[in-house]
Amino acid sequence: MPKRSDVSQLVNHQTAIAGVTENDSYMNDFNAGDRALSVFFLPFGSAGGPHLRFSTYNAGGDNVDIDIEVDPSEIDGAWNWIYFGYSSTSHKVFAAYKGEHSDLKVKMESNVVHNNPEKLHFKVGTPA
Repeated sequence: MPKRSDVSQLVNHQTAIAGVTENDSYMNDFNAGDRALSVFFLPFGSAGGPHLRFSTYNAGGDNVDIDIEVDPSEIDGAWNWIYFGYSSTSHKVFAAYKGEHSDLKVKMESNVVHNNPEKLHFKVGTPA
C-alpha cells in the first residue's frame, strides 16, 4: 500500500520545467548564471495551491536571488503559455503566464543586472 505523504514534504518539492544557464552547469552551485532564467512548477506554492516559480539572479544588487511566483489558474489538462525574459537594456525581467481559458498574468522586476554571457545553454526538464 502506498505511504501517504505529509503536506510539509509536498510544499518543498519543485519540478524544473526549463531554464537557461550562462555556465557549463545548470545545477544550483550558487554561481551567478547557473540558472540565469528558470521556470519551476510547485504543487504547493506560497499561497497553498500550484504555482510557477520564475527564478533568476541579480549581479548588480544586494538581493542576488530573484524569485517571482505566479498562480496558474489552470495547469492540468489545459494548454499553458509561459514567458520569462531579461532585457539587458532596461535591466528588467518579465514573467508571464496565460492559461487556455484564463487572463494573461504578467509580473516584472526592475534594476536587475545579468553578466554579459559568452554562451547560453537551454535545458528542458532539468533537475530542480
